[in-house]
Amino acid sequence: MSHRIVLDLETKTVDAGQDRSYHRWTPMCLEHVACMQQILDETFGDIFDDPEQYSFERCDEVPNWALQAWDWPRDERSPDECREI
Repeated sequence: MSHRIVLDLETKTVDAGQDRSYHRWTPMCLEHVACMQQILDETFGDIFDDPEQYSFERCDEVPNWALQAWDWPRDERSPDECREI
């Protein structure tokens, strides 16, 4: 599984995220964004001071994928069910 996240360096928060599994990007729910925040706080606390050290890119604008609305209703299928698509 891959992840992409948007960090706010001023407030030191994770603002948005997506997971990629089975060749499909899906928005992280708020609980997963909070979990990603906790992981970064506990293990990579300096990521907000020097994101390039962890291969993060600085951007002037929020990426389009982070501004898209979630699919509704949320797709709650298991990964095995999604593979069949």
